[in-house]
Formats: sequence, C-alpha cells, structure tokens
Amino acid sequence: MVAQSNTYAKSLGILSIATNVYLRYWMVLARSVDQHIRAFSPVTLHVFTDQITVAKEFAETLSNVTVKVHEITALGWPEATLLRFKIFLEHSEEFAESFLIHLDADSVIDQDLEPSLAEMMTDNGVLLVEQSGSWRPKKLSKLLRFYFLHPGAVFADLKKIIWEGGLGTWEKNQESSAFVPRSKRKSYVYGAVWMGVNAKFMELVGELSERVDADWQRGIVAKWHDESHLNWWNSEYRPTLLDPRYYFFPGQHHLDELPSIIRLVHKDEITR
Repeated sequence: MVAQSNTYAKSLGILSIATNVYLRYWMVLARSVDQHIRAFSPVTLHVFTDQITVAKEFAETLSNVTVKVHEITALGWPEATLLRFKIFLEHSEEFAESFLIHLDADSVIDQDLEPSLAEMMTDNGVLLVEQSGSWRPKKLSKLLRFYFLHPGAVFADLKKIIWEGGLGTWEKNQESSAFVPRSKRKSYVYGAVWMGVNAKFMELVGELSERVDADWQRGIVAKWHDESHLNWWNSEYRPTLLDPRYYFFPGQHHLDELPSIIRLVHKDEITR
C-alpha cells in the first residue's frame, strides 16, 4: 500500500475503468476534468483500458492533467464492476497522489470541485455520495417543501422503510458478503463516485476486494455488484456522505435545488 505523498499536499488521482465502448465515455470525462479541476494540483487521470494506444494518443490533447494508462483485458458484465476493487488493489503502488477519487467512466464534471473537498477527505478519510433517489433534504423546512411538492413520495418512502428498513436497494441475500441487516439500512450511496485520502481509500479497496472475491468463489453476485459491497462498507463504518451534487442524476426533480458538480452523462450524446 502506498503511503500518502508529502510532495504535493493536494495532488489528486482519478481512477476510472474504461474498457470497450466506455473508453469513449471516459474521453468526455477526461476533457471535463481538464477544464474543471482547480482545487487540486497536480491531477493525474488513471485509466484502466484495453485500448492503450488510443488512450495514450488522446492523453496528448489534454492541457492541465497527466494521464497514466494501465492496460487490462476487456471486461464483460458484471466483471467490469465487480472486479474494480481488485484491479485498483493490484495497481496500488502506482497511485502516488495524496487523494484518490473513483469515477465511473460515464460521468462528467460540470463545475469545479469545492475547495473544501481536500480538507473534508483529510478530516474524514473516506467520503461517499448519497444516492439521489434516496436523498432527502436535511433541513425540516426543505423536507416539508419536498413532500408538499411530491406528495406521492410520502407514501412511497414510508412503504420502502416499512418493508425494507430504509430507502435504497440493499443486498438482502444473507449468503452474500454485501448483505446489510435491516437495522443498518440508513443511507444508501452510489458506487459511481467515492473518494478519500490515499491510505484510507486503499484500505476500503483492499477490504472490499476480499469480500467480492469471497462471494465470487461461492458463485454469489451481489444485487448491485460493487455498489452493494460499497453500501455494506457504508453501513459498517458510517463515513461522512456528500449530497447528490457529486453524482447528479438527470430527471430527479427533487434535486432542482442542488447544483450539478458531477453527473451521469447522457450516453446518446456520445454515440450519435
């Protein structure tokens, strides 16, 4: 495991797996990073791909970030998601940056990351992002306004809490390492974006790599793959959560009051 670098107090590594068509999505992400990452310096994009020549040629078109291309075999489904922890663990010695962020290749950054993000990671070790579908405003006045504007959500939320113990799509197979007991189903997070101080980030990666492998050896695949395992980790360690500004999902009207910092890209915008 790599010790946190003392050379750059705010050096950032962004890790993405981009095999097959996802390399095209990652190029859009990379250009958005090149434009919007100013809270950290220097910034290195670590891309894991089966198309190293294309990735390296593209990297030369970027101005403000460095790209390190890591060759992996093309991955199918669900290996492309389940094996991400193992892949990162196997390349851990190549991550020298002080802070690390995992971003799905089909994400895009709309505006600069908040300057306080590095301090938050330093104070908390790991930051996860609450899923937009299960996120609700924390202030009572805004919560009441939300339910006033979306009255159907009151009954939908109550039904979900009564039947499943909490909002979100939790792993309920008790044979899986990703299983979360009903009493611990508090806040559901995205698998698309997670971040932390180098050492803490890699501790998470190491633990979840082992748990995914344990399931795989027994022929068990968690309901939402890597996201299910990340939510087990979330339920066990209760880290600080970022709101859905850090993974904005278009079409979620209750997010209108939040600015979009990172969002899921519209794939048809790329494939036309």
